[in-house]
Amino acid sequence: MGAKTMSKRGAKHAQTPASSVPNAAEWFRLDNAAKIFPASSSEVSPEVFRVMVTLDEPVRIEALQRAVSRLAKRTPYYQVHLRRGLFWYYLERHNQDPHLHLLPDTPVSPIAIKRPQEPLYRVQVGDRRVAVDVSHILTDGYGAMRFLISVIAEYVRQIGQSVSSSPYLLDPDAEPSSGEFEDAYKRYYKHDQPNPPALSPAYHLPGIRAWRRYRTISGYMSVSAVRRVSKEKGVSITEYLCALYLEALAAVHAKQSHTRIKPRRSVMRLEIPVNVRRFYSTETMRNFSLFVSPEIDLRLGGYSFDEILRAVHHAMRTQLEEKQLARQIARNVGGELNPVTRVVPLFLKDIYLSYLHDRFGDNLYSGVISNLGPVDIPQDLRDRVSAVGFVLGPNPIIKKNLAVVSLGDELTLTFGSVIERRDLERTMFRTLVSHGVPVTVTERGT
Repeated sequence: MGAKTMSKRGAKHAQTPASSVPNAAEWFRLDNAAKIFPASSSEVSPEVFRVMVTLDEPVRIEALQRAVSRLAKRTPYYQVHLRRGLFWYYLERHNQDPHLHLLPDTPVSPIAIKRPQEPLYRVQVGDRRVAVDVSHILTDGYGAMRFLISVIAEYVRQIGQSVSSSPYLLDPDAEPSSGEFEDAYKRYYKHDQPNPPALSPAYHLPGIRAWRRYRTISGYMSVSAVRRVSKEKGVSITEYLCALYLEALAAVHAKQSHTRIKPRRSVMRLEIPVNVRRFYSTETMRNFSLFVSPEIDLRLGGYSFDEILRAVHHAMRTQLEEKQLARQIARNVGGELNPVTRVVPLFLKDIYLSYLHDRFGDNLYSGVISNLGPVDIPQDLRDRVSAVGFVLGPNPIIKKNLAVVSLGDELTLTFGSVIERRDLERTMFRTLVSHGVPVTVTERGT
């Protein structure tokens, strides 16, 4: 699953020293969300995701290299290596130009985060497609997609065409603001908040993980068609998709109940990352997501689709209230600031955090849905972009995940899976079709 360097041209471009960039110290701490990933990352679960763009014509390599180099200087918080300290990992600045790599025929590429000189993101190109594989240590989906679209905008300028300015696009000639470096979790931390309620372990899909095999299935459909169905049900698109996912999980659970190896658990719970920049004012380009967790419990009996919709709708609306989000921030940041935690040596923290991630992270969820929403592209740039994509990395415990993104009227749902069985995906796509939403499906794998 490795990537090959495409070109070394541009590698000797003049670099802006870290000390000359405002707010760009030679090193800085990981943000609160990133602290778990060095301990939880592994070969089978690399904590990497991909964002990508398909252009209307083949990519011109030298122009793209110039664009990537300019945006790398504009985003010094991404030009870093992971370093190991006595008590915490930290990020150390470097001034190397990121090289372009050939886009491999794999859904995502692993990033060896603990290799001494390993960049924490990789820009890859193949024919008309540009993809960025990103370690979650650096940022979330919002930050990665904004970086990629800004690269594409600069690429279009490098080939001699104009692009309108937009608040969404990073200006490569501007200095990064101090807010872009911010650990926003700490800014909004309130020490006196109670922890969120504890969650019970959740149902996991049956199926044996195929070693070194990670496959994706993408479904393409009309945003307006999905919005129409969601509106008829009185819910958002994300709530509608969550209900479809839970219904498909319940169908798999029902089939498994009639087999020799019956399911051990009956709670179906989803982990839904939410970009909370819309709730808290911040310019951060680092991680700033929290989670909502809609669920159904099959011990209470069967659920109709409308019952699942109501459960999802009310859970998500309640959990997205500021008071509930503040409880998550208080728990996460409070653990980091605990005086005992701070003086525990890093090798012990690694063991403990890995245990917490497995026991109280993935063990609590039956599936993941991450919805980036509509990508904000100026119209003159939109004419050059034919598609966008989003893929989550493999997870050997939850086994499947769903990444969602839209451009114009095209909504893309991409399932990632480490197991062979495809009944959950088939069920969800067939239900969409039965609701009047035509779906086109493609598959790829490692």
